[in-house]
Amino acid sequence: MRYFRLSAILVIVLFVFTSCSWEKVVEEDRLVNETKEEAKQVFEYLKEEDTSSLSNFFSQKALSDCNPEEWKIFLEQINGKIIDYETIETFENRRTFSDGNLTYLLLRIEFKNVKTDTGQVYEKMRYSKTAKCDSDPDKEGINWLELMIDGNEKTIKFPTEKE
Repeated sequence: MRYFRLSAILVIVLFVFTSCSWEKVVEEDRLVNETKEEAKQVFEYLKEEDTSSLSNFFSQKALSDCNPEEWKIFLEQINGKIIDYETIETFENRRTFSDGNLTYLLLRIEFKNVKTDTGQVYEKMRYSKTAKCDSDPDKEGINWLELMIDGNEKTIKFPTEKE
């Protein structure tokens, strides 16, 4: 009986100390799950070369740094039309909390072995997404997108990097 009371007290204490962080976990999980679902739509728009719909996923900051011709240049560099990928992974790159609240969340999404209709296989297609940025909501959305051949040796990136 003594161990039961001790166990019950420990469970209550743990619950009290972790309940504040539970809200952070729920919000972060929700944003990650939304991003995973969104990634499938992003891939479909790439397959369809629907740059107008793709642009809706990008942050206002990223779009302000490029011109509309960059989509055309990006797509022309791809050897064929994108048709499929082998796997998809999501990584949390950075998160920030303030006063117990999630204020910033940066994610990276990677599609492995992206195939085109010409038989080209890109090692990965990846993009960075700011899922939450309380200090500057214009940064929320996709920041950049790139296809990689042979690791970092050759990449095709949107928006293009300015010199």
